[in-house]
Amino acid sequence: MDFSKFEGYAEEEAAFAEKQAADSLLWGSNNEKTITSELAGVVKRIDDFTNHLKNIVENRDYNTTNYQRGAICMNDVGAGGWIPGFVANNRDDLTMPENQVMMYGDDVQSYAACRKYIKELILLDDACSRLNTLLMELELEGIYGRLSWVMSFKKAGFDTALYGQMDTDIELFSWQFARKLGEIPDSKARAWYTSYKDRLISGGSGLSSDEIKRQYRAERVKDFQTDWHKRGVSPCFVERSDGSYSVDAKWDSQMSVIDRYSDILTRQTPHESDMKEYVEKVKKVMTEVIIPNEQQLTLKACQAVNTSFKNCVKTIQNFVQEAIDDYNRFFETSDAPYCFMQNPDALKNAVSNYGWNPCKDYPWDHGTSYQSLYRMAADALSAQCKAFVTKAGEGHLQD
Repeated sequence: MDFSKFEGYAEEEAAFAEKQAADSLLWGSNNEKTITSELAGVVKRIDDFTNHLKNIVENRDYNTTNYQRGAICMNDVGAGGWIPGFVANNRDDLTMPENQVMMYGDDVQSYAACRKYIKELILLDDACSRLNTLLMELELEGIYGRLSWVMSFKKAGFDTALYGQMDTDIELFSWQFARKLGEIPDSKARAWYTSYKDRLISGGSGLSSDEIKRQYRAERVKDFQTDWHKRGVSPCFVERSDGSYSVDAKWDSQMSVIDRYSDILTRQTPHESDMKEYVEKVKKVMTEVIIPNEQQLTLKACQAVNTSFKNCVKTIQNFVQEAIDDYNRFFETSDAPYCFMQNPDALKNAVSNYGWNPCKDYPWDHGTSYQSLYRMAADALSAQCKAFVTKAGEGHLQD
């Protein structure tokens, strides 16, 4: 089947639609009803975007909001918008003396209606241009990511109690791994060995050297674990009867989430200086265009557009300012979740031993490393327990 004729038809349809769109911008194709209808459409779309921007973080609404931003830039406040297009096509005709304009029949009414609006549409056209620039330069993804980070941490329950527990844990790890093996009590192992010797003296049967070592060391594992339990460490480790340790799966996952989110935060843009500069641009649009237009516009439909622009600009400013305020809180407060981007005090003086050598880099460099910190602590605790069992105690029962 030959589809070529349909392809030609589709091209003709597209060309016709394009011509209609272009014609709709000419004053001869408009009247007060079409003008107010077009302006009402702009108001609706701007207001819809503004509402989405206000709730973008709470509703996890980045994709829709970003799509609306692009559509507004393309179809409303950008060069493809009705207001900029109408002004560009009709400015000369509608601002020159009426006796210099060629009109026929019904053109008189169309011309009068369009001429009534042109001065105020010119004011709105300038506002469109400035708002379009603001929307194009808005670092929506980066700011959304930063604000979402804070909300995610709060909802996940990463609070100051957790941060304080981590600080306590790190201090304990540092203290524990700095201890000499002889400082760890071994009362259970000594009691067992004394009891065994007393049995021999009383004529009891003896054990093989391997069995003596096995039972003695089993008691030393208990000694180590009993001493460790007294330290009040968080429920972050799984302890085994052989003296080995691993990080509890839930705790490990929690630390992984903190590390992942903190890494994301370090890669978010813009930086504070960029955001502050942007806020100043927003303020200028408000003071140089929106407020003056508010005082000069008299037509209801045009006033409604300017009001929508004003609400949009205010919302943009509040959105960016909130990100600036949040950024400052990371350096000015010890509240959660901001505290997680500062190293716990105990980490600064952490002592390395038994393979425990936690990263002390500033979290803003590449995020935190809490998951590896706890994993190293589990491995170090296992190594220390093994050393306590095999390298200390009764000399002839050591390796």
